[in-house]
Amino acid sequence: MKKTMIVGLVIIFTTPILLSIYLNSKWSDFEPQATRNHGRLVHPVVPASESIIERLSPRLTNDQWFLVCVRDCQDWSARFDAINTAMGRDADRLETRIVEPELESAAAIESGLQATETLAIIDPEDYVVMAYQGDADPTGIRKDMALLLKYSRPE
Repeated sequence: MKKTMIVGLVIIFTTPILLSIYLNSKWSDFEPQATRNHGRLVHPVVPASESIIERLSPRLTNDQWFLVCVRDCQDWSARFDAINTAMGRDADRLETRIVEPELESAAAIESGLQATETLAIIDPEDYVVMAYQGDADPTGIRKDMALLLKYSRPE
């Protein structure tokens, strides 16, 4: 009886560990069905173009994130204000900018955005980490920013 219970407990506790090792191994092609992010995670991250970085200077803090619109930005000014307001206590860590039209196509291409993407999130080290379509939901962008800011909070 005692031996059976010990073997049963070992099986119960080691099965999830072995399953997770298998799913993360080269023998399994497991891909999750859905992710929590609303935009496209740029992987690997791409350095933002010099023309965009020049327009982001000066940074207010070393922990400054940017939400940048690089093309078709006429509707995004009010949405940027709403996103920044909704960020609450983290609003000072997020800056929203619109890049001038004469730089939009070159800056977007250099920054790794696809042809249909108009918005980018740039981290404090000047890398493009997320990209969004022009018709992206501002609530989804705010949720993504909240997660990024939460997990990058300075000590």
